[in-house]
Amino acid sequence: MEKPDNKIAQSVYDMIISTLKSKDYVFLQPENLKVAFQIETDDTPIVFSVVIDAERRLIRMIAGYSITFPQERRVDGAIATCSTNCNLVAGGFDFDYETGSVVFRISASFAGSIISPDVFLYMVHRAYSACALYDKKLDLLAKGELSLAEYLYLFEDD
Repeated sequence: MEKPDNKIAQSVYDMIISTLKSKDYVFLQPENLKVAFQIETDDTPIVFSVVIDAERRLIRMIAGYSITFPQERRVDGAIATCSTNCNLVAGGFDFDYETGSVVFRISASFAGSIISPDVFLYMVHRAYSACALYDKKLDLLAKGELSLAEYLYLFEDD
């Protein structure tokens, strides 16, 4: 891989910061090509962490709120996240079997291309939509308030 071009990465990062400002998002003090912000929902805020990876020429975004499956429900968590990911257009949920944690992740490459605010806002929208639709249900499954069968029924064709 070629040497990272920090000027391009900084340009992408600057675009993200200006886009967040233009949309009146409140974000934590940005640093080292990283920024975090959240979007309020009726239930729990969705927290976004964005990292510009200069070496790989990627925008990496992780979103969600703290969902952790206890040890006895981790197989259900793995099955549920895999089933959910089969129904997503972009991005996907990552399930860490060791810790039981679930987050949504999405990325976009800026190798040989220019990333516009529209691309970044698309990533935010996709992450927000997936989290808004599935986070609460995954959390109920993790807490044992929803069975795996009930969760998987969400994906049944009528």
